[in-house]
Amino acid sequence: MAFIQPDAGLGFDGFVTLVLLSLIDAWVLERLTQRILFPSLILNPQFLFWPSLAVIAFVSITLHLTHHGKVALIMLVHFCALALVLGLVFVGLNMGKPIFHDYSRGEMVLRQVLVQAFPDMKSVWVNVRAIPADLSLSDPTDAKSTFIWSYVLSLS
Repeated sequence: MAFIQPDAGLGFDGFVTLVLLSLIDAWVLERLTQRILFPSLILNPQFLFWPSLAVIAFVSITLHLTHHGKVALIMLVHFCALALVLGLVFVGLNMGKPIFHDYSRGEMVLRQVLVQAFPDMKSVWVNVRAIPADLSLSDPTDAKSTFIWSYVLSLS
């Protein structure tokens, strides 16, 4: 019943959080579409990102404009958390393995930002050459049914 009643609004900080979560969820939806939902389609990842962003931004901004911004934030966080948990479950059950990406181009920028913000971090080494960025699934049909069932059950 509390979700039906309009809230006071998120303000500027809440709207910025909503936009950032929409970007993250659009990337997650693009990865889910490419890896789990439609693995046989060979599409450019940038092509899938923009429609994913349009759908998520439309739903979240519509909820925000109708004074249901907190519901939009809950839905975005729920979707992202479920995707993260399912990724860990897939790795744990040997249904998939992580794909690592090399972010060494941004290492110097990251190091400079961290040292400026936290001067004690000069001696801390951050390995940016082995960050898990994607998931390779052994059987996408099992992953699809697991994702759909877990998403539907987690919404109820």
